[in-house]
Amino acid sequence: MRLLGFALLVIFPQLLNVGLAYSIERNNKAGCAFNLDISSPAYPPHLIDENKKIVLPVLEGTARIINLSEGQQVTIGCLGAGNNMLATGLGLNSATCAASSNLQLADGTEYSYDEIGCVKQNDEVLIEQGTCANGPGTFIRNGWQFGADFIPLFDMCHDKNLALNYYSINTVYGRSANADDKDNSRPSFSQSSYYPGLSVNTLYTQAEQTKTIAGIVGSDALAGQYIVPNTEYYLSRGHMAPDGDFIDAASQDASYYFMNTAPQFQTFNSRMSPHKCCHTTPVTGRKEQNGTSVRSSQCIRNNVYWLPASRHK
Repeated sequence: MRLLGFALLVIFPQLLNVGLAYSIERNNKAGCAFNLDISSPAYPPHLIDENKKIVLPVLEGTARIINLSEGQQVTIGCLGAGNNMLATGLGLNSATCAASSNLQLADGTEYSYDEIGCVKQNDEVLIEQGTCANGPGTFIRNGWQFGADFIPLFDMCHDKNLALNYYSINTVYGRSANADDKDNSRPSFSQSSYYPGLSVNTLYTQAEQTKTIAGIVGSDALAGQYIVPNTEYYLSRGHMAPDGDFIDAASQDASYYFMNTAPQFQTFNSRMSPHKCCHTTPVTGRKEQNGTSVRSSQCIRNNVYWLPASRHK
């Protein structure tokens, strides 16, 4: 029988060293300025600097701009299995910001930003790296395979035995927050190879929620007071590291894993904007700076929010 357990969610205010995967420094010298609103390819690559950081856009006026200094070297990354740059057929292409404001490859060929598109959207990978939650959790890193290197996006702590998610950790890039992709359509949540023997998507249906709660409280009628059809009284997929924390469409889509969710009443979830889904603010308190966000499968606001954390036995 599946059970729903209730627990308190704690949002930790301290900064954790999870590693910054992005570069958002503004380059003041003349160089390349790519306006994402007028010159983006259908499937844009990641531009990865020499420190293996993804270069993020910033908002300049109303335009979302990626800035590179003249002579700055980057790698044009079309990441994920079977992905490559359409113009070259290669997944990784070394390039330099030229005086022409184009990207020049090693063979001297120059491309404008709208000419460096990929075959498809960048695909993330999941890597398990030890344990978490003092032992029972598996630490899952979500990010990008960059040749032999791994560029982290966010981390999850998942208990395989209990099918329970403890927390997610990600960095909020305050200076780029307003330069995110706002028109990206949401994908479906994926369970990947986790939750063996379970269909998490089915378990999230209101019919299954009603049956589960009825089994706990011993009454279909009483369960009907918690899960009410055609209202917001049901448990939605609460994003722990939400898509609103991420800037580009590929990174936003990479957050859609069930290991990055906790059941959350829709009465609360629907009142949070896509950019404030159970957010912590950057720890510095300054929008232009970065902060580390930790959200567990329990939530706090004004001291307490009660959110159900699912498990089974």
